[in-house]
Amino acid sequence: MSTFSNYLRDHGQLNFTQSPLNEVDIALITMLAYLDWEGIVPSCNPASTIGLIEAAEIYFVKISKLKNRNVYTFSTPNIEKALKHVIKCKRYESIEMCMFEQDTDFNVGRQFAAITYIIKDYAAENIIAFRGTDSTLIGWKEDFELAYMKSIPAQQYASKYLNFVISKLPGRFIVSGHSKGGNLAVYASAKTGLLSRKKITKVYNFDGPGFEFSFNDRKMFKCCEDKVINYIPQESIIGMILEPIGKRKIVQSAGRGFYQHDAMLWKIDKTSFANGELTDVSKITDYILSEWLGDMSIGEREEFVTSLFDLLGAKDGEAFTNAPIYNIKLIIKIMKKYSKFDAEKKAVITQIFGNLRTSAAVTIKSTIIKKTNAAK
Repeated sequence: MSTFSNYLRDHGQLNFTQSPLNEVDIALITMLAYLDWEGIVPSCNPASTIGLIEAAEIYFVKISKLKNRNVYTFSTPNIEKALKHVIKCKRYESIEMCMFEQDTDFNVGRQFAAITYIIKDYAAENIIAFRGTDSTLIGWKEDFELAYMKSIPAQQYASKYLNFVISKLPGRFIVSGHSKGGNLAVYASAKTGLLSRKKITKVYNFDGPGFEFSFNDRKMFKCCEDKVINYIPQESIIGMILEPIGKRKIVQSAGRGFYQHDAMLWKIDKTSFANGELTDVSKITDYILSEWLGDMSIGEREEFVTSLFDLLGAKDGEAFTNAPIYNIKLIIKIMKKYSKFDAEKKAVITQIFGNLRTSAAVTIKSTIIKKTNAAK
């Protein structure tokens, strides 16, 4: 099976007339939304654009001058590796970039970014790509908020962004996103007006979470359900959270564990992702998380998430990092915060994590028994 490097080598010199736009191209373009295009790709005005190849060249000059830079996701090294190949590809010469917006508000609790691509030699097709969860804890908190909020701040921002871009640009639109960005793509497409929705041809959710229908009206998504396709790797965790909208395609991945979430590691068969099957690990994890969430009321979910992310420092702008020294400092800070929590907050965190451990133990034990009996 091919990788993105193989795909770009084999198809990079074919324009979109010679080899039509496909799901691999769309995934690649979507993942580019994780990169920091600030000061390179114009914002606010869709009429102001820059070519993808030119933008990529400026991007690498920009990061080469930075001693410390914000790496938005663990996928960044693989995305940048692919982008270096893209620069050499005639295939992407006709793509213009515009409307780069990113907004992280620690007070509101929002982490959002999006970018629009105009593909000039492909029947005036536009791609609106939403960035997924970045390294900030406030971004991860929004993922958890999907379990108890009808709409999270990033969804509301995504809806406004989508409506604005569609109202300003001609042609048809593909709406896409990876991780939380996939959820934003589905939500915004469902919330847009009838005339704008008619311009949307497809909605791609690359391993993004679904929706909680105990308080969300599923009918709201009927208008775009037939346009949505969800791509999830064989050992998906994020893409299995909550209920999906639309079709689902399981794909093979070269990643292991959580790195299956990195779409840049998904295996490619010619011009599409290689079909796969969900593993037992993914099925068990999905069942554990479903049981865990099912045992909590909406109020309990909110109280747990609020307490947990207050403890972790989401409002303080904390982010995940691999630097050991920083992690030790963060652990000390968390321990100090926890010591100041009242008994009620401590009990909430302890009890719900305990419930998760119990649910996991029961599910794994049950699975082992079933497999043992089946083997007899």
